[in-house]
Amino acid sequence: MLTGKTTGAQLRANIDFTDIRGHWAQGYILRMAAQSVIRGYGSRRFSPEGYVSRQEALAMLVRIMGREAEVQRRAAAGGMPPSGGSIFDLWAREYIALAEEIGIVGIGTGGNYQEYATREEVAVWFANAMRLQPVYGAEQQYLYNLRDWQSIGLSNQPLVEAVLREGIMRGDNRAYFNPASRIRRSEIAVMLDAVADRFYRFRGINAYSGQVMQKGTLDGEEALGIQNDDGSWNVVVLSGGTDFPVFRGGDLGLGGSLQVGDRVSYIADGEGVLYAEVPTGGAAKTRTTSTNGFIRTVDPERGQLSITDYNGKVHSYRYSENTGVTINQRPASISDLKFGWRWRPHRGDLVDSVESSYYVAQPGYILPSGRVRTGRVTGLEDDTLVLALDSGAAKSFCSRPIQW
Repeated sequence: MLTGKTTGAQLRANIDFTDIRGHWAQGYILRMAAQSVIRGYGSRRFSPEGYVSRQEALAMLVRIMGREAEVQRRAAAGGMPPSGGSIFDLWAREYIALAEEIGIVGIGTGGNYQEYATREEVAVWFANAMRLQPVYGAEQQYLYNLRDWQSIGLSNQPLVEAVLREGIMRGDNRAYFNPASRIRRSEIAVMLDAVADRFYRFRGINAYSGQVMQKGTLDGEEALGIQNDDGSWNVVVLSGGTDFPVFRGGDLGLGGSLQVGDRVSYIADGEGVLYAEVPTGGAAKTRTTSTNGFIRTVDPERGQLSITDYNGKVHSYRYSENTGVTINQRPASISDLKFGWRWRPHRGDLVDSVESSYYVAQPGYILPSGRVRTGRVTGLEDDTLVLALDSGAAKSFCSRPIQW
């Protein structure tokens, strides 16, 4: 049996940031804020488009590794803050010191930790925190798909490759990694969310997903019966004023907002449920499903792409610079996608990744699932177009409309 948290209602108030409503990263931010991995700036502001300082980035990684209590104990025993500083400066000093000790950042790296963090150094810090093995030599494939890979420090390239492989970071829509660029608070929230489950066991957290099957009272307290996807059951009793935040349809409520039939993902620690999330549609829909089909348009200005499914219906999806793309099982970028190519998305709050393909091995015959031929024009006469296909073969195509 699980309960809520005695501070559940207060947690809900603390993470109900007014400036993330409708933001593409809202769900990621709330999940990390509910776990106290990231925090706001007061006055219910998170500043999702603000940039992350070096000390903030290190503090977030220390927290997600479950080491914050150690920082607080050390800060309490450390005496007074630095001259002219505040308690926050004292904590920052201890976060940085611990990050050095546990190998997130190299001892003596130095520099001004109040400056903004760069994408390259954050990639290295994530790799170190996760104990990823550096990738060398011919195995470095993701790195070389970036147009600016040579701008990444030589000693950091093996770890950046490891991070790219894990899908924690990606190039932008033009296949640039932008190693010296700053990283936004919304972006690092997405990265932290991607690795959070790897540290759950260190933080005593368990993750569940299932469906609310019962709602009522148990010994006079509001209770929920949830059947998890693995067949197990959890009874969640909101006893003694305990509660937890629930994110549904862009709004943040409390445990009582869950209804019978809701699909729900939730996390709990040894004291109770920390946070729950209802996928779009709640009781009216089950899991989010993906639609396969053919690429129709890609709109980089709006961050949207549309596809035509196998029944001819058009669907639109949102994507971000973190959306991964593979074409014929090779890493690519959104800008590489072409009209008519087959697509298969993997979806969360927005399209997380796209698998696309086109066919060049059978010149002269376009499969129903492959509507594009690519090559170099070698001849154009009357109604005949001659292409040197990417496969190396040549093929003639009739450009005159066919009368059936």
